[in-house]
Amino acid sequence: MSTCTKIIIIIIIINLINFYVLFPSHHPFDFQFNSILESRLRMVINNRLVEKVIYNVIGVLDGSVEPDRFVLVGNHRDAWSYGAMDAASGGASMLETIKSFGAYHKETGWRPRRSLVFASWAAEELGMIGSTEWTEEFKPILERDLIAYINVDTCVYGPLIKPDASPSLATILLDTIKRIPSHLSDALIDLNRTLYDDWSELNQIDKVDVISSGSDQMAFVFGNGIPSINLHFKHDKRKFPVSGYPAYHTSYETFYLVEKFIDPEFRIHQSCSRLINLLLYSISSSTLIPLDFHRLSGKILDDYIEDNLDARLLKIIDQNDSDELKSLEFLRSSMKKFSNATKQWQLFLDQFVENKNPLEIRQLNDLIMMIEHSFSPRALRKRPSVKNLLYGTILSDSYRTVLFPGINDILDEIKQLEKTKQRKIRWTHEELNEIETETKQLRRSLLRHLNEITLSFEQAVRLLQQKLI
Repeated sequence: MSTCTKIIIIIIIINLINFYVLFPSHHPFDFQFNSILESRLRMVINNRLVEKVIYNVIGVLDGSVEPDRFVLVGNHRDAWSYGAMDAASGGASMLETIKSFGAYHKETGWRPRRSLVFASWAAEELGMIGSTEWTEEFKPILERDLIAYINVDTCVYGPLIKPDASPSLATILLDTIKRIPSHLSDALIDLNRTLYDDWSELNQIDKVDVISSGSDQMAFVFGNGIPSINLHFKHDKRKFPVSGYPAYHTSYETFYLVEKFIDPEFRIHQSCSRLINLLLYSISSSTLIPLDFHRLSGKILDDYIEDNLDARLLKIIDQNDSDELKSLEFLRSSMKKFSNATKQWQLFLDQFVENKNPLEIRQLNDLIMMIEHSFSPRALRKRPSVKNLLYGTILSDSYRTVLFPGINDILDEIKQLEKTKQRKIRWTHEELNEIETETKQLRRSLLRHLNEITLSFEQAVRLLQQKLI
């Protein structure tokens, strides 16, 4: 559905509500309403539906040891209106990163251990077209060789760092933030102050929000199971309790706004570029791929409890059906096994001594990538573009990331059927049978999906228990 179509629908709904308030005795589709609506609303749409060729721009700095594997950073260059923050703030920061890596390589001949890929995406505002088409075209290569994706969209619209990430990348993100000087005015007095200090004052704990949606990271993390990071510097919501910035997607989003009000000295942009630089360097140059599975398992267990998934599933599952109860018990058990396995894995990594055998290092990195991809075996039900079993958006809200999106989708559908059943006082026998049949089908789908998630956890546990070195 296009943006203009959504706007038209919203305007019509608002007018319907206004009519009910002003004329409660009339039916909204009476002739009188139509005449009132026609006199109050006239909209002319001048959209031109055309097909155009779009271009993604890709740059590569080849690695020295594992050149086939790569870390990717991307920013979209299209915008509604001037786009000084969305997405030029991220674009400018990424270009500075490219310049710094290019200059250093030219001066010293240095190359990272793994390749670096820089992407300028087209047509993000029209539905993430550039990044989505690119991931679909190169899907086998990405699933085999892409270690991580870093998305830089609206990197700057406030002074406070507030990124989100796949749980397995949260540790490397926090470690990187600790190494970057703070750009806040207080930091001029305290030269040792870092972005992490700013972060700690804002968040109190090391809590990295799970990867969000709404930008080019979606095709990577949700569509292909690639661990991703989404970088943002946002406003202080304690002072300004609004979700975004007022100039978003308007003609007021100009260079003048950024220069005069948002980042006059461009120190926040500098911090964004530094963050990209260090993340790329850290992920691409580490001997072992820095994915923290112990943190991932902890996040899964925390979110399972916080989202009250166990109680919600028990409401749906037939308590007298042993197979259904077993499916839920197997899921619980597999999550605990995964948690225990990741704990042992972390102990193994803590004792790991780097050696000079490149084959053994390669095998271990192969294993790390296989573990991450255990959770994206195939597309979700009704969601051909989503493969990530662990985290993704839901059908009813494409901007909300949840644990086990497939489970949440089915639970929401069953809930909607129950609401439909209660909404009407009298039902025919055929209508009730139809609702009951659909509910049973959804419950069967739920059990299949529970088993699929369980098998993914079991597969990850088997891989974690392989000590190749």
